[in-house]
Amino acid sequence: MPEKSTSDCQNGPTTRSDHDRDGQKNDFRATLTLWRTASLQEQERPISVKPEAMGRWPDEQSQAAATDLASRGIDLPWNHGKTFGESEFKVIGLRSGGIGMVYFVESSMNEEKRIYAAKTLNSFLKPDYLDLAPRLQEEIAQAFLEETLPWLEMGRHPHIISVHMLENILHPILNRNIPFVYSEYVPGGNLRQYLKEKGTLNYKEVLTLGIQLCDSLLHAYKHGLESHRDIKPDNIMVVGESIFKLTDFSTNVIGTSGYMAPEQVFGLWEMWDGEIEPGNNLVDHRADQFAVGLVMLESYLGSHPCPICREASLERDIAESFARDGVGKIEYNSLPEVFRKVIAKVFSPEPEKRYRDMSAMKKVLLAAHEEEFGTYEKPVVGVVDSAEWWFHRAKAFMTLGRWVMAEAPLKEALQRSQEIPGTDLFKAQCMMNLGMVHRETCRFHDAEKKYQEALKLLRRLPREEREIARCSLKLGGLYRRTGRFPEAEKAIQDALKIYQQIQGNVLEMASCLKYLGNIFFTTSRYPEAEKVYKEALEIYRGTPGSEYELAGCLANLGSVWDVTRRFSKAEKAHKEALKIYRRIPGTEYMQAVVTGNMAHGYLSAGRFSEAEMGYREALNIYRRIPGTELDQAKCLGGGLGHVYRDSGRLEEAEQALEQALKILIRIPGTEHRQAQCKANMGILYFQQGRLEKAERTLSEVKEILQGIAGMEHSLVQCTLELARCCLAQKDYASARSLAEETLKLCEPLPPEGTDEIRAGCQKILEDLEDSSHPPTKEK
Repeated sequence: MPEKSTSDCQNGPTTRSDHDRDGQKNDFRATLTLWRTASLQEQERPISVKPEAMGRWPDEQSQAAATDLASRGIDLPWNHGKTFGESEFKVIGLRSGGIGMVYFVESSMNEEKRIYAAKTLNSFLKPDYLDLAPRLQEEIAQAFLEETLPWLEMGRHPHIISVHMLENILHPILNRNIPFVYSEYVPGGNLRQYLKEKGTLNYKEVLTLGIQLCDSLLHAYKHGLESHRDIKPDNIMVVGESIFKLTDFSTNVIGTSGYMAPEQVFGLWEMWDGEIEPGNNLVDHRADQFAVGLVMLESYLGSHPCPICREASLERDIAESFARDGVGKIEYNSLPEVFRKVIAKVFSPEPEKRYRDMSAMKKVLLAAHEEEFGTYEKPVVGVVDSAEWWFHRAKAFMTLGRWVMAEAPLKEALQRSQEIPGTDLFKAQCMMNLGMVHRETCRFHDAEKKYQEALKLLRRLPREEREIARCSLKLGGLYRRTGRFPEAEKAIQDALKIYQQIQGNVLEMASCLKYLGNIFFTTSRYPEAEKVYKEALEIYRGTPGSEYELAGCLANLGSVWDVTRRFSKAEKAHKEALKIYRRIPGTEYMQAVVTGNMAHGYLSAGRFSEAEMGYREALNIYRRIPGTELDQAKCLGGGLGHVYRDSGRLEEAEQALEQALKILIRIPGTEHRQAQCKANMGILYFQQGRLEKAERTLSEVKEILQGIAGMEHSLVQCTLELARCCLAQKDYASARSLAEETLKLCEPLPPEGTDEIRAGCQKILEDLEDSSHPPTKEK
């Protein structure tokens, strides 16, 4: 939010940090790795279907999966026939594995039924996730979804199962978000099921399988994936006769017992023993060659040919032997000659002795196919190309914050929907999401146009009040961001009225109230801001799981009470907010924000020692968080610089302001903050008696602020200080003119927060009248 004066450090209502804290995200990826490695240590066991699973699931495989998950301590929140996700998909099937689980869900968007496979980790339905603080859950869930970015970027390929959507699904009982990756559903099932029914693949089919796996992996590598790491029959879908598709591409996958290359297994043991950090997957594409060869051999023989591959995951001594000697002796005599040579090469325990890359392996397989069966002909494989697919693809990019990449698929979805009757709601959703993309890429006029087009379409549709409210809220956020506060207020009030009429939308109501409070605060309407913050606070206090939002609302109230000089109430609110944040892991940034806000209250109350201590504590936290340079500058310039200045430590104040300005100059788009920092320097020069330098600095700042919307409060403060500077230099005419200009600038602003400025102007004018100063500057 815009600062209220040139002295603010972290002034105004708090918001969630936009900083990309890479260090913390690495920790979250390490958490996911630990969950996966722990699952790998679980022993495989036969599953007998429990009677209670029979009634919930109509097919035997889903029944077995439900029993397996129950034995792992997972209480399924969604069963057969239940609705699933924001789009209200219907659950129709279930599968489970050692690490993850998959729901088969059916959608009917645009009246066209489609089935998807929605996958998550088992750990997301266990206490190791569900019992975490909400903020930490959010970060871990986001890290899980971000692992799919290379897979998402791959788009459509004839031999890759494509990602359709990424979504956090609200747990219907625990009110926790569970992340899911939606991918293409294949009715034919996977290669393991196929082999179980058919027995084996013939040599031609095995070569076809190998060639298609190489094709898919080469495509994946072009899109940034270093290695698949989990090639196994379960991750190879059979979509038709001799047509295979590889699935489950993620950047942080560990592997599966029995299908990992020797270097993978040994690296896993080093992770278990703490010799390398979790997440250090020291493997590359050559591990995939090993797995492709193993799957080809298993398909040809009809059973897994290398017991040591499984045993190496159970005993470290065996893992060391596996890494040193490989799979050991295997009877290759029954294999065709070329196939035997391929297997021997990819099974080498030393990665550098395998093929130099996957294209070299593919070339050998193609040559073998041509020699035995003629030229390999690429099969014709249909790829999904619906408006729904393009829309979900765009939403997935948006979930990962890749706004630019979302624009083209949204436009494609909108274009395709023009030809489909009865898709007005879908079109409106495309427009609304395009508005979000334009907003996040700073094309505000385009964003406004798309939101208004979506609203116009939605208002023609029956029973779409909730969508209208969502769109109005987004439009209000856009207006607030661009400084059009009256329009923002109206749009958010429109959304609030709708939510008040719909049951079960208390959190949406609280969001509207919070956004209104932010607008009122920015426009200095402090009583109104206080009122709506209190209403939102009441909702958050009565809603379990909203501790993060509760703390933010308390901090916002503290800011209101600070600026209206109710310092004891402000201090109490900030301390309560800080206490809540400290109970929530991963909220260090917000702890720094609130600590800085509290320090600002101390500064306003003249408690300089406590203010200095608070600003220093906030600054130390920020310096541990990458990407917080702007916050550091505010702490230095608006915070410590002001403390030093007001307590007479002028040299220290100048040093702090200079440090802040150096940081700001390196950050694009901070011209208004640079102006505020320079204004503080101008005031400091005035106090040091460097009057001409103070006047030059403040005049430059005033000119800059006049061209920036939303900086009215800073402008009147700067103009007053310039008037004082002119008065000190006996430029009485300029002092009078600037004091009168300041009062005129204050007219549209509420008295709260500008009373001291108005009083300062009146004093200058009264002094000029009482002393009968001449209108011209004395030399």
